[in-house]
Amino acid sequence: MKKFLLILFSVVVVVIVAAVSLQIFISNQRNQQALVIDKNIASFVDCAKAGYPIMETYPEQCRTKDGRTFVKPIPNPEIIAGVESLQYSDSEFGFSFWYPAGAEVRKENLEGYLSLAKAGLAGIFLPQELFVGTNLGEAAVIVGISTSPDAVSKCEQINTTNDEKDLGPAMIGFASGHKFSAVGVGAGNIYESTIYRLVKNQNCYEIVELLHSGNIYNYDPGTVEEFDKNKFLGILEKMVQSFVFSN
Repeated sequence: MKKFLLILFSVVVVVIVAAVSLQIFISNQRNQQALVIDKNIASFVDCAKAGYPIMETYPEQCRTKDGRTFVKPIPNPEIIAGVESLQYSDSEFGFSFWYPAGAEVRKENLEGYLSLAKAGLAGIFLPQELFVGTNLGEAAVIVGISTSPDAVSKCEQINTTNDEKDLGPAMIGFASGHKFSAVGVGAGNIYESTIYRLVKNQNCYEIVELLHSGNIYNYDPGTVEEFDKNKFLGILEKMVQSFVFSN
């Protein structure tokens, strides 16, 4: 009797192991097939049509089984009324934002505009014809990044070496981060910065809204007009709030 029970128990164990192995094999085959299908998905529409889950974000995002995320396109935001908007995209670090046509895109010598980020990714400088005849010299949005653990740990803290003021938590497009301000003065120049920083994918992103102007009292009376600060801050803020991170 004991021998029979032992044989029966062994058979049951073998059947269970075989069933589990078969299930794992089928699951692996399905996953491999899904990964092959994923390689043909290159947009939000492709992802949604394939039946992958849509995340309840704004804009909506669709994630494939292999971990890629696609953001649903949104209408081009109007950064400046009556001016075409263009999109800047960085596929390596997974972000994009909009800026007005005619702006200058720079990718070098940007570190001096950043307070914490170690590398400048992009600088979008508004066309000078927008402020000709005023004391405004530069208006730009500069994006930088740092991957060092030290910078990441301090990313959303106030940077005392830059004499920053803490403006509290803030949104950068659809991502949450922290907002600061800083003012630098030298040789008749005024550098006013609104600074956004956030940690994403173990990177510290820094986005600076820069207004570089000359002291109005250093000009001969009547030669220039004082620039409209609120107007240009509004333009730069629209650029920053158009940020979308794809992952």
